[in-house]
Amino acid sequence: MFELLSVAVVRTILVGFILLLIERYRFLLTKKEHEQRYQRLFLMTAGLKNEIYFMKKNTEEIEEIMSNSYRLYEALSNQQVKLQTKEWALMIARDVHEIKKDYICIIRGLEQEVRNQYPEKEMWFSDILTILRDATYRMIESKHLNISLNFQYQHDFLTQAHYSVMLLLKNLVNNSVEAIALSEEKNHRKHRVDITEQLAGQTYQISVSDDGPGISEKNIPKIFQHGFSTKFDLENGNMFRGVGLSGVRSTVEEQFHGTIRVESQPNVKTEFHMDIPASALERGLR
Repeated sequence: MFELLSVAVVRTILVGFILLLIERYRFLLTKKEHEQRYQRLFLMTAGLKNEIYFMKKNTEEIEEIMSNSYRLYEALSNQQVKLQTKEWALMIARDVHEIKKDYICIIRGLEQEVRNQYPEKEMWFSDILTILRDATYRMIESKHLNISLNFQYQHDFLTQAHYSVMLLLKNLVNNSVEAIALSEEKNHRKHRVDITEQLAGQTYQISVSDDGPGISEKNIPKIFQHGFSTKFDLENGNMFRGVGLSGVRSTVEEQFHGTIRVESQPNVKTEFHMDIPASALERGLR
């Protein structure tokens, strides 16, 4: 009788322990799924924020086109030209004005959606790096690449400009991964991509480097130009758009009032250096 009772107690404890482990496992899975959803949402929101920023910049160009069209109409009105030509100029000005109104409505809609979906106002730099590391490793695995990531920071800081910081680093890191992916010797050796950060006085010095194919000396002056790209995918014939680095420079210089430069030694090391005022990052500009 005592033995049966002992066996029952042991079995009860064992079953309870197993149920506890199952519950813990479910909790960890739920937590992991939540973190992954959080990361995907943050990256999606960061991408939307980036697009909104450049869409706002485009509205300025659209405004200039509209103004030029109307000035052309006024100039033609004082010239002896066909009435239809004058009407064309006025029609262009009106059409551009309508496009601008629609554009602004789209921007407002996106901004509202971003605020509703992801209301976080600030984030630690270390958390940004963690999310970027996880997302980049997933991309590396999907491309079957042999690349290790090394992210190091000297000074952690809280920033309201977390979307812009993420897009800066994500563009540069992705650029490194894509360059390695398209290089002829991508599978011949292990590559690495590094992010380092340190605070020098009142300036954050952030670098992103890789040991990929590098940038030729003749192309270095062109890489920040909008539309310039040297990356061509031999598998599908697609040319990369070349908007990432121009966007990076625009964000560094216009949003953060910092500077960016690049140094490259082909097949040895390519490094992008950003110097950003601490006040711009720690205060946040958006």
